[in-house]
Amino acid sequence: MSVFHRSFRFADIRLSVEPDCGVSNHTLERCDPALPEGMRVDWCSLETVAIDCAPGDRIIIALSLQPAGADEWEVSREAGEYLDAIEFSSRQGTVACVAMRSPEWMEDQYGLRVVEANSERLDLRATYEATVPAKPVVQIAIAETGDPASESENLSPWYAVDLALKF
Repeated sequence: MSVFHRSFRFADIRLSVEPDCGVSNHTLERCDPALPEGMRVDWCSLETVAIDCAPGDRIIIALSLQPAGADEWEVSREAGEYLDAIEFSSRQGTVACVAMRSPEWMEDQYGLRVVEANSERLDLRATYEATVPAKPVVQIAIAETGDPASESENLSPWYAVDLALKF
């Protein structure tokens, strides 16, 4: 089941969760992460989806991205502590980042067992089995900076999505 599909100037973003019977409480919020001095983003948002799981339930969480204009955007995989991210850089200077917490983090936080995890260039997909009753929360953070004036501003979207994802 597709939980959300959003189009941005840098990519189409789709989150799907299977099976769909346990998906609840989907929210979208603008956020304003406290970036260090010298960093800025034009905007940052956080998508949150809660999933109800009983012990033994298997769920598949998949985040897929389709770049807008293959010639226009350079795409790279980025990572951090418990963070999987995909960064987009345009020839015109815009930098954007899309991130979610890693399967290991989901496993540690919610009593889920990772059955399988795949990370392709533009797709993040994991299958989990609930070991206890759980209500995992999937978060997708997205940030963009247009015309970064410094290296700090160029790194700002990645930093912003890391701060936006709540522990």
